[in-house]
Amino acid sequence: WSSDVCSSDLYLVFVVLTAMYGGFWQATLISVVAASCLNYFFVPPIFSFVNSAENWVALGAFEFTALVISRLSLRAQLRANEAIAGQRDMERLYQTSRRILLLDSSGEPGNLITALIQEIFALQAVQLFEDRSGKTYHSGECPTETGHRTRDAYLLGQNAYDAETKSWYCVIRVGTRPVGGLALSGTEMTKLAATALASLTGIALERVRALQEEYRAQAARQTE
Repeated sequence: WSSDVCSSDLYLVFVVLTAMYGGFWQATLISVVAASCLNYFFVPPIFSFVNSAENWVALGAFEFTALVISRLSLRAQLRANEAIAGQRDMERLYQTSRRILLLDSSGEPGNLITALIQEIFALQAVQLFEDRSGKTYHSGECPTETGHRTRDAYLLGQNAYDAETKSWYCVIRVGTRPVGGLALSGTEMTKLAATALASLTGIALERVRALQEEYRAQAARQTE
């Protein structure tokens, strides 16, 4: 009886390890093999397959263990992947905020910002709609409906995600006031990261506008 218990524990370890690193179906196969080996080598009469109650109990225990461990392992893996993706997005947001401060304010800010975001986040395309000038800037190949959905995000004041095209459509705010729309194509970033990126874009636009107004004021004073 003690040898049966030790063998069951050993087979159970195999099932647990397979469920953790292989998955449910692989662990199910190991469960069937383990129950068969237990029946053949340890359930009397040995060296024969007997359809006994012990065999069905062992198989049920192995299968239940495989199901529970595989689900827990999958959940832990998903959370780990989400944490890694979130950390990567935060690092990219930090890099974006640093490089935004170095933007050349003498040119069109929309083109510079969209190119910067596409480069850092490795996106398929980025499109920016600015309410003050009514202009649309883009970098990369945007889907055909991107322009309309970017304006809709600004007009409705709501963020939206299209899973089919993997695109975020975010409203750009300065404080509580909408100032434009931002489309991010080819990404699976979280809503938190997309919203933060839209906020950085709003800050960059306001900074460039303030610098340009200051330059114009200085030029006017020099002219006088």
